[in-house]
Amino acid sequence: MSRIGNTLPQTILIGMALQLGTPAPAAEADEPRRSIQVELPNQGDNPIKTSWPGVGTWFWIAGEFKPEGYKPFIDLYARHTNIRLLMTSIRHPVWVDDPVVHGQIKAAAAYARSQGLAMVMDLDVRLARQKF
Repeated sequence: MSRIGNTLPQTILIGMALQLGTPAPAAEADEPRRSIQVELPNQGDNPIKTSWPGVGTWFWIAGEFKPEGYKPFIDLYARHTNIRLLMTSIRHPVWVDDPVVHGQIKAAAAYARSQGLAMVMDLDVRLARQKF
């Protein structure tokens, strides 16, 4: 591994940390893991660590489409992370142009805002080609 001065390049350290990161435990054995948290070594006193909002990803599955099913995920991230922007995408067989799906996304965005989070929904028009 090449060194710059006496330290490893930051990109290598980040890459190593991502490879060594431990996935969060799944709620159930057969439920896919949906997030990962990586801590870089020696960053506890780094003011840069929390000087900008974090960005997280959120992949909606069946649970998010239940009544208020989005609340546990938003509550978890609002309370326990510095993430303030959620980039979201659907991983469930529903259509983004369905009024029920649209209503659920709209309600989740409003709830996220009330918890200090912003939410951006990924819209892939190829998934609703007939409507566009």
